[in-house]
Amino acid sequence: MARSRQPISQPKWLPSPRAMRLPADFAILSSESSAFFHVITGVARQFLGLSIPESSAPGPFRFGRADRIEALCRHAGFARCRIDAVGMTVSCASVDEYVQVFRDIAWKSRLDALTSDALTEFKHAVADAARPYEVNGRLQLPAASWCAVADK
Repeated sequence: MARSRQPISQPKWLPSPRAMRLPADFAILSSESSAFFHVITGVARQFLGLSIPESSAPGPFRFGRADRIEALCRHAGFARCRIDAVGMTVSCASVDEYVQVFRDIAWKSRLDALTSDALTEFKHAVADAARPYEVNGRLQLPAASWCAVADK
């Protein structure tokens, strides 16, 4: 039985209406290498004992490479796969806010386990690593995601 496609509106994150053909049978967003993730993660590896997972292991950066996403699409039987990097800037009022974002989404127990002095040292290290992204007292951290659209 053929599946009927329902029309969907143009997502705001697409660069232009011509960027990708919609509707599609498949779409995925996944993190690419970006300062928003990697500035703080580099510091967290030292302070929180985070390890670097294998690039093919489950985790937030598993689909960080366009060729991996395309291979996954093709293996699943999708065709006409199109993958574009979609960039954005994440703005944080302070290093404290930046740290709080990651505390809320990933590292609550690890950050809460730090002593007050260790947490202060962690925040200073994040501030040092993020200094190139400070603009008028705010952090302006580039981020990017892959947007893949394919159909069968």
